[in-house]
Parts: sequence; structure tokens; C-alpha cells
Amino acid sequence: MKTQIKRSMWAMLTTFMMIGVIVSSSAYAIGGGNGSNDDDHGSDGQKYTICHRSTSVTNPYIVENVNISAIDGTDVNPSSDHSHHTGPIASSQAVAQSLKDSKTKWGDIIPSVPGLVAGQNWNDIGKAMLANDCNYAKVATASVSMITATCESGEQLVYGPIVKAVYSGTPNGTYGPTNYSVTATAFSGYLFNNQTSTLTFTGVLAGPLTDEGCSPKPEVKTATASVGKLPATCTTGEKLIFSNVQYATASGTAEGTTGPADFDVIFTANSGAQFDNKGTTTLEFKGSLDGPKPSTDASCVGGKGSTEVPTTPSTPATPTTVQPIKALPYTAGDTGTTVIAGGTLLTTLLGFAGVRRLFGHAL
Repeated sequence: MKTQIKRSMWAMLTTFMMIGVIVSSSAYAIGGGNGSNDDDHGSDGQKYTICHRSTSVTNPYIVENVNISAIDGTDVNPSSDHSHHTGPIASSQAVAQSLKDSKTKWGDIIPSVPGLVAGQNWNDIGKAMLANDCNYAKVATASVSMITATCESGEQLVYGPIVKAVYSGTPNGTYGPTNYSVTATAFSGYLFNNQTSTLTFTGVLAGPLTDEGCSPKPEVKTATASVGKLPATCTTGEKLIFSNVQYATASGTAEGTTGPADFDVIFTANSGAQFDNKGTTTLEFKGSLDGPKPSTDASCVGGKGSTEVPTTPSTPATPTTVQPIKALPYTAGDTGTTVIAGGTLLTTLLGFAGVRRLFGHAL
């Protein structure tokens, strides 16, 4: 009997022990296992990376991975909820030093979680610092410029050197006239000098130049003209001749005039022409024409006659050339001004006997 009672008691004790184990296990599963209240804040075990403030100017933040309950603001205890770690962002060592000198704490950097957390210090600076392992953001650079317009093409857009960023928008090399808009976006963990992650360049590219300097320049032709004299004979004085006249008009003493006489011939360049690259538009030739050879000249019959001694036909006599002696500067656009370039006779320079020796004729 006693043995049967002992067996019954052991059976009941074993049953109670098994029920206790089952109840205890159920309670652990329902309570979250460790008694935390993460589930009360909707935690599903996911971790969120934040930058928790430190007191160091050179390393102002520490990377921490936390549950949603540590950043959603539901815990009023500042030591366990980072949303209470408010303050300005320590965006640079200079800013951090200034805040520390004024005994102002800087705030944590907390990313936004849609529907749960609005975020804290979650701007371009905060995003860049979080992407850079909570260190100060690195510097990105970008710029644009324009090449000056010419008569043939408008201003040209030129992308400048870029560091840790990419361009988008109006293509590089675009010509005006047109508007342009270019955006430079910094890489993750980088900011431009203005502490933003994007730079936008906008403006207007001018079209080709339209001033007078772009008008087609008329072709300038080269005018030429020269004056010479045919030698005198026993019956005829020196004869005035014109030669190599191009793009010019003569005035004054007529061609073919014979001596004895003075001559003054002016050649004026036609419109759009000039005599040299200095803009000279007028040449003047002045001099005198000798009369017939004297009757005492040996080439005349017996020194007395008025006709030439018959000779075997030979090459025509070479005329004496008259050279210009001065040139005055031309004033562009002054169509009412006559520019003069004068000349002198070769005979004036050499003398009559010198001319005879020069051309080898019995003058």
C-alpha cells in the first residue's frame, strides 16, 4: 500500500514538473526571450546605423548600430534614446571646436525611417558624414566655363575638372545661342565647398558675334601704273607714254604728249583698289619732255637736215621710266582726300649725257 502511494506521488510530481516547463517556455516566447520592450516599439530586430556624438573635435562622432527603439523618441530616457541627443551638426573641425568652446553639445546624426523616424541632422552634411563612417565629409569639386563667341560660332559650354562627382544636364561642348543647366552631384561621403551634395550651374550661352568686325571684308585689289618717255628724234621731241596701268585711271597730261613740254600725270586707284599695302590711292608723276634733237646732232643728215640718217631697222627704242618720289599716308574712309606720290625724271638724276650712255643711243 505504501509503495503504491509513493508511486502515485512521483507520478503527480513528474506531471507538475512537465507542466511547469511548458508554461515557462511559452512565457519566454511571448515576452521576447530577454524581457526587452523592443516589440512594444515595433522592433523586428533590424539595426539602424547612426552617428553618436562624442566630445572629440577631431572625431566628433562614433558609428553605432541600434534598434528602432533607440531612435524613435518613445523612450524618455536620454541615455537609451538617441533622438534626445539634439544639437547642431559638427560639420567640420572648426565648427566642432567653436561648439566646444561655447560649451554647446552637437547633436547625433540619425537617418530618417519612413513612418517611424523623421531623422535628425539628416541633411546633405549628415548624409555625407554617415556615408564616410561618421567622419567629416570629404571635398568634391566641379565647375563650368564658357569659350568666348566668335564671328562663326556662339559661346561654348566647357565642363571644368571634376573630383568625386558627376555631371548631368546640358552636354559639354554645347554652343549658343541657348540656355544651359548643369548639375554636379558629389559621390557618397563627399560634399562641395558650400557644404551641399549638388551644385547647379545655369545661364545663357550667347550666339555668334554680329559686330562690324564680323562683316565680310571686301577684296582689295592692287592698282599699278607707271610713266615713261620715248627718246626724241630729229623731228619729234620726247613722247610721254603710260604703261602697266591696272585698276587705275589717269588724269592730267595726256598720254602721247611730246616735248618740249612739262607734264603732270595723276593716277587714281579705282574703288576697292590701292597702290600698296599702306592704302595709297593716288600716284603723281611730274617732269619735263625734251624737244627734238638739235640740228647739229650727228644723227641728223649732215648735221643740217631734218630727217634721220637711213639705217638698218633695229629694235624699238626703250623708253625712259619716270619713278615716283614720295608717298603720303592714306586715311581710311577719307574718299575726298587725294593721296599723292610724286616722281622725277630719270634725265634729271643722270643728266642728258648719262641717259645717252645708259641706253646706248646716239641721242
